Amino acid sequence: MTDMVYAIAVAAVAVAADVYRIVYQCLLVLKKWGVFLSAQHLLYCPYMYFLIEATKTVRRCLNYIYIYMSISNNPYTAYNGMLSSQRNMFVSSSLAVILIGFSQKYKKESFRVAASVVASGIILLSIYIGFKSIYDFEYYLDNIKVPSYIPIDSWRTWKYVVYIYSFVLISIFSRFLYKSIISID
Repeated sequence: MTDMVYAIAVAAVAVAADVYRIVYQCLLVLKKWGVFLSAQHLLYCPYMYFLIEATKTVRRCLNYIYIYMSISNNPYTAYNGMLSSQRNMFVSSSLAVILIGFSQKYKKESFRVAASVVASGIILLSIYIGFKSIYDFEYYLDNIKVPSYIPIDSWRTWKYVVYIYSFVLISIFSRFLYKSIISID
């Protein structure tokens, strides 16, 4: 239904644009001939009347699209959002692990400390991103009416991937902190 309304709106805009172009060209020809038309004359022009009606139709269609399509309940969009958040967690944590590895290669102590602090912050941020994506997705599945053809039970298992990966990150972070504390003493 909404695709049909969108197609109608696009067609109405195209028709209105064509009519406007035709009317504009006619007005240019009339101006070249020295004919002056007032606004009253233009309102009685059949092309202008059609343009006004087409514009009203376009407005009605766009209002309908705005009202009924501005809030979409597409479970696959929510699922893709959750997977994108998890991808961001994996990528940012990989960057943090690389930074931890390179932080020990710096000769200046201040660079080592700065790289360690940044890497620690990125690890904590990636863990937060993972948990936030899972909690938001769980909220969506619990509170929004999801169609019956969606494999909800299969989708809920993605939280275990985040839990396991977060456990690995926490263990890497703990080992890094322990190693950093021992190296300070």
